[in-house]
Amino acid sequence: MPNELENLIFATLDRIVGRVLGSRPTTIDGEQLDETVYSHLKQGILIDPVTYRDPWVPGGTTVDLTAPGAVPEMNRSRYAAWRTAELTNDMLMVTTDGSYRPYRSGRHLDAQYEAILTQMQPAPPPPVNPEVRQRVDEATRLLHVLDEQGDIVDDTPLYRRYQDKAQAYAEARAEFAEEQLRAQADPARLAIWPQLSIPLKAKVDRAYDAWKTSGAAKVEAALATIKAEGRPITEAMVASARNEFDKWSLVLSGVELITPYTYVEPAGWCDPTRTDIGWTRLKISSAEANGHVASGSSSFARSYSTSHSSSTSVGGQVGYAFLFVGGDYGTAESESTWGSTASKDSSYEFRNDGSDFSLELEWALCRVQRRWLRTDLFAMQNWYLPGQKKHCISDGTIASQSLNERPMMPMIPMDFLVIRNVRIHSKKWGSDGRVLSSMYDSSKGDYRASSTSYGGGGGVSLGFITFGGRVSHARSDASAQYEAEHRSTDSSDWGWRFEDGTLEIRGAQIVGWVSSMTPPCPPMDDPTLAADR
Repeated sequence: MPNELENLIFATLDRIVGRVLGSRPTTIDGEQLDETVYSHLKQGILIDPVTYRDPWVPGGTTVDLTAPGAVPEMNRSRYAAWRTAELTNDMLMVTTDGSYRPYRSGRHLDAQYEAILTQMQPAPPPPVNPEVRQRVDEATRLLHVLDEQGDIVDDTPLYRRYQDKAQAYAEARAEFAEEQLRAQADPARLAIWPQLSIPLKAKVDRAYDAWKTSGAAKVEAALATIKAEGRPITEAMVASARNEFDKWSLVLSGVELITPYTYVEPAGWCDPTRTDIGWTRLKISSAEANGHVASGSSSFARSYSTSHSSSTSVGGQVGYAFLFVGGDYGTAESESTWGSTASKDSSYEFRNDGSDFSLELEWALCRVQRRWLRTDLFAMQNWYLPGQKKHCISDGTIASQSLNERPMMPMIPMDFLVIRNVRIHSKKWGSDGRVLSSMYDSSKGDYRASSTSYGGGGGVSLGFITFGGRVSHARSDASAQYEAEHRSTDSSDWGWRFEDGTLEIRGAQIVGWVSSMTPPCPPMDDPTLAADR
């Protein structure tokens, strides 16, 4: 029979997930604009704020390069950008029961998208109007020298002269602007600027006249004719998408590894102290939770519990009460080491016998932004993948692709659900209060010590809320150096504690992902498949 603590976590999960799924954009008739899948983690991934805060941005850095420690801070910011990209790069399998199921092969979104982008083949375009073709050919011969096959090998003297004159005009303008800035910084020069500017302005005018009288009208008319011809929209979009993917693929990790740049909004999502970025506060009591569970209404938590009770049950429940977990958080393996009310050495055992609880937490749905990923490609017509049949990427449906590893990219993770700063209070914790007090006393003074003081290297799961284990920061030589230089020894902003009947779990943790289904694509078979048959 569920106890009050289980009911509390059950109802909390329902409140949050119901709000998340109910806030998806719809048409005026109430239909969702895109099909979505929510993937719920059995235990939250604890997030180290040092690892992800203030990542590098392509537009430049906010780091004061003249300040002491600027170089290590720049390295840390690039590392944060790389870790953000890695955190959001795992693909998930489609499920119908809310399960979080990574691919067994460890499929990654950037690699899968690049493979699709490289193979995309637009269908042959329709014939071009002969009159348009003739105008384009004439314009091309005016601008370029062609070989016997019609390929461009050089520019014509007319076009080279046009480009040289255009460059000279641009340099004259730049010289004028530079001298004007110098005058504005020098009161003496500024006073005589009207006289100083006369020869500079004359130089700009001469360069302009030379440019425009060197056949510019013919050249620009030819350029306009070629641009106006256009390209088949599918071919143009594929070429544009490939160009964007290349531009956004950067070296962020410190080694010769290209990583597509990805960022998360809001930018301060990992910082448990930020209060100005739209976190939603939830407060619920045992009385409310008991009433919610007793109502028997359809809910995410109920269906999730039913579908998982056979594999993760403890006393017939899916695990909405205290459980010990083994392994590090933030890995696929940790999903399989879940589900005991006692630690491995039996020093601590939870009985979940408390009552009269109240729970407070903050949550937010964070959007993953990938400028390198053009999802509108998948809605195009008239393209295929060589050697593949249509809908090999996705057939657009949830039911037929659930737990199916054959589709190349059936859905794309777009948002992740974060909770933070959890507080659970009661004056009637029962025996669990003594267990928590003992655990906290043994780990006090070092948030990492608790990972070895109980559970044999893991921590505690209270439903989907986790605490007391290792945080998500995979170690490497580079990360070890960055974190050693920048980690604060003050854990007051994150970690956990149990005092005066209140279990406080600071910091952020990811508890679920929202993915958008990829529309049916490609829209056609490879034409050679029919010929082969």
